[in-house]
Amino acid sequence: MLLAVFLGSQAHAFLLPKEQIETYLFRFELEGAKKLSLQLTNEGHKQFYVAHSQMYKYFATQDPKLANEIRKNWNTYTAAVSKLPDSEKDIYLSELHGKRAIMEFLERKYVTASRFGRNSFNLVNSYKKKYPNSAESLKMQGLFNVVLGNVPRRYQWIANLLGFKGDLKKGLRQLENAGKYSKILRHEAQLILCTIEKSMLDRPQEAIVRLEKARAKYGKNILLDYLYASGLLRLKKNEEALVVLNRSQLYDFNKVQFIPFWDFLHGKACYYKNDLSGAQKHLALFVRGYKGKLMRTDAYFRLGMALTLKKRYDLGKPFFELIAKEEHGGFDEDEYAQYMAKKFSEKEPDAITLSLFQARNYFDGGYYSKSSAILRQLKIFLPKDSKHRTELNYRFARIYHSLGKLDQASTYYNASIEANGADKDVYLKAYASYFLGEIAREKGERQTAKSKYEKALTYENYFYQSGLENRCKAALTNLK
Repeated sequence: MLLAVFLGSQAHAFLLPKEQIETYLFRFELEGAKKLSLQLTNEGHKQFYVAHSQMYKYFATQDPKLANEIRKNWNTYTAAVSKLPDSEKDIYLSELHGKRAIMEFLERKYVTASRFGRNSFNLVNSYKKKYPNSAESLKMQGLFNVVLGNVPRRYQWIANLLGFKGDLKKGLRQLENAGKYSKILRHEAQLILCTIEKSMLDRPQEAIVRLEKARAKYGKNILLDYLYASGLLRLKKNEEALVVLNRSQLYDFNKVQFIPFWDFLHGKACYYKNDLSGAQKHLALFVRGYKGKLMRTDAYFRLGMALTLKKRYDLGKPFFELIAKEEHGGFDEDEYAQYMAKKFSEKEPDAITLSLFQARNYFDGGYYSKSSAILRQLKIFLPKDSKHRTELNYRFARIYHSLGKLDQASTYYNASIEANGADKDVYLKAYASYFLGEIAREKGERQTAKSKYEKALTYENYFYQSGLENRCKAALTNLK
């Protein structure tokens, strides 16, 4: 019996090294993954996993030094992988080129990103033709189908470049099956699927159910905890998210790669609770530990707003001035943050604007009664023709919608669309149209839902446009 156990443990240690490396990657023990990768005798597999340990580290920190190191070693990675057997070569190369495309996109090197994206797309198609029944190409096929089947107008050039429209439903099935049957980075497929459900498709509850099963199965895991906390925030379950975010001390960061976005989430959660000092602490940790641009503008804006809400606009103003003249991070939240920062760098926000910000924060955290109390006070004093009416009505609508009071929510969404708001409030009208579509869908009124989603897609040049277009296109696909 003891001999069998010994032989079994030896078989696990010596016969399944790639599985061990993938377990390290899944746990985000990236240095452990790299060290074990260097012990592989197959040079192609060695360089494939060394590259992944480095790219995962880059995605966590977006440190430009790591990006340059990956570029420097790129030919080493790909030359070795190119010598793998035909049954592996193209799909391994597709994985590498796909991640390089994402890295270059995040670095804003869009031409380079498109080149690597096209390489990845062609390689996965080549592999699929040779091995049509293989599960190994499902993840990359699924990723291309989801992204290009749901691409916002801003990034339509990607689909045009590849000459591929994508198929959202097919892509989701492919990712699901890749997570079950693939032997290459299977856990990665599961994480991608959760991220897509949570963010791109606005289905955080589905992602939460999936993540709860994974957390029960795999135990302590910083990637699962991070996505779980993020999903809870999307569901406006701020207190539950804070419980998860306070678990960071359970991880040994001598082994596990820390994710600076953990501090960003923690800062937001504190912000939503009106724990402004806690928000400042974690957002400051984020901007110190994170080297990229993504969400940095938003973090600086929140730091400025935390001080302004504490009645220290004099201390918050330098944050607004800083990001008003810098190029923003490129994502929806950063674009909004920079626009507002430019306004607040010139003039201190008035009491009504600050009250609406506070109401929004409480709502985003799921503190609906606190948010509603602020809005009711504003409703009493605001003139009917106030430029703030669009936002006031929209905020009321969101609360009623979240509480399941659909008729009241519809009334306020329509009032928000009809009100004469400020130029920046176009995004509120677009989102109000989308949520009217969601209400119609919940009531089983499919044609009305379709018309509301299509109406939302007619709005142009507004904040959070890419995210809303993703949602509308996904909703319209699901109605077919």
